[in-house]
Amino acid sequence: MKNMTKRSVSLISAILLCAGSTVSAFAEAGQDLYLRGDINRDGAVTVEDAQLALVAYTNTVAEKPTGFKHPVQMEAANVLCDNEFDVADVQCILKYYVENTVSKRTVTWDQVTGRDKLTVPDTGEELVIRAATNYYDLEVMIRQFTERHPEYKGKVRAEYLSLPDENGAASWKPEEWEEYIEKAEDTDIFYMDKWFMFNCVNNDTLSFPVSALGFTDSDFANMYPYTLEIGTSLNGDLKALTATATPSGFIYRTDLAEKYLGVKTPAEMQKLIGSWEDFEKTAKTVRDKSEGKTALTEGGIGMDNAVLCNLTEPWFDENLKETVPEQLRQVASRYESFSRNGYLCDDYMFSESWEDTLQSDALLGYFIPNWLLKDDLLFIPGFGDVEDRPFYGKYNLVQGPAAYHWSDQYLFVSPHCDNKTLAYEFLSEFTVNEETMTAFANETGDFLNNSSVMKKFAASDKGTASLGGQKIIGLLDEIAAASHSLKEYTPACENLSSTFMFEVREAVENGTPIEDLYQREVEYVL
Repeated sequence: MKNMTKRSVSLISAILLCAGSTVSAFAEAGQDLYLRGDINRDGAVTVEDAQLALVAYTNTVAEKPTGFKHPVQMEAANVLCDNEFDVADVQCILKYYVENTVSKRTVTWDQVTGRDKLTVPDTGEELVIRAATNYYDLEVMIRQFTERHPEYKGKVRAEYLSLPDENGAASWKPEEWEEYIEKAEDTDIFYMDKWFMFNCVNNDTLSFPVSALGFTDSDFANMYPYTLEIGTSLNGDLKALTATATPSGFIYRTDLAEKYLGVKTPAEMQKLIGSWEDFEKTAKTVRDKSEGKTALTEGGIGMDNAVLCNLTEPWFDENLKETVPEQLRQVASRYESFSRNGYLCDDYMFSESWEDTLQSDALLGYFIPNWLLKDDLLFIPGFGDVEDRPFYGKYNLVQGPAAYHWSDQYLFVSPHCDNKTLAYEFLSEFTVNEETMTAFANETGDFLNNSSVMKKFAASDKGTASLGGQKIIGLLDEIAAASHSLKEYTPACENLSSTFMFEVREAVENGTPIEDLYQREVEYVL
């Protein structure tokens, strides 16, 4: 299909000339901001989309820009999901339009692209899992799996990978990871952080749908919806699964909250910061009553995570002109107000002085990731015996202004997988089997991606000593159930949002008006 001839292009052109341009094609449900093949973003796959695709392809042949105005158009045009727009994509868009509109036959994209015939071979002798995250958890998984399935002992192997950048540190460039994944032909499953995995699920050369192993939707009925949304491609294929979930919240000093806010219970605190408007009002109260000595929170990545998990607006208007979403404009305005009014602590989470800040009265609370709530030894950064640290037992946890999660780790199937049965068994044990998942949580302390199991843990929750005995598992279960994902975004929108947050912080620190960030005269050369 990839080696189309000039004759094929001419044939496509002739069909388009005869097709007309006013008939709307069958539009697949559930795709609000993204519709595969809908290049002009009118909510349907029409002959205009096929025409735009053909023009874009002929431009690339002539070594000219495609003519697309925004990256989301390129995402929609690459219907084969292989990160390479070419004439095969043009052919598929035309075929989809003709079948569903002209011929009135309901044909799916999988049928058009041939993915309905996907199979995973079962000829391999060893399951190879390459991990770029949380090596300890993977080691526990493999040991527990082979203990439950002694027939697979010695047949499951983990490989730990790291791609160094030019300075020797781990690379954070998604394109470098994607290139590595594509070439790793001996790998059956990858285990990676959400930020590396996100683009992989939308590229069919890097990942396979879990349905190809034999999973069905009913297998994941107890998973938290946001994890399924993250693991599902824009085209609706569930490709990545996580054994754990990371519902996170706002942690606060109970003594300072009582001193400056009169708060005595988590419920009272949540009421004061349950929306971003209330959060800002409470930040002002803390500043005023402490005479500027204590801030409600810090302005770093913690607040960013709470914001980015709840965005739903795209980065383009009806004319495909790039525009900052209203939600992010509100975020920018709020951050500017927080910073310039003295509502934020001068320090940032995980800075070199972060531990010193936590051991002072400079900070009343902060947005904390789930993985620092695992146990009493990890929830407050630092070294030495946790009981000896200042304010031990003087913290409580609440949801804060919005339910959010923080950096899950996902398992996804490599296109090179040749161990269908073994891959299915391994993934099933840690994403479906409640008995195995319970044993895994008992050993690791992880919060599981299974509401049924976590409700059982909540019922027997004995409290967390470093949180003054507060029982938090039930609260985290509620946060996980209410959490959103960036599924409404395309990858292009997500990247723009993350970059914008850094731009806002830099503008505020430099005294630049944030309104300057809204003037986006961007012309993409695609």
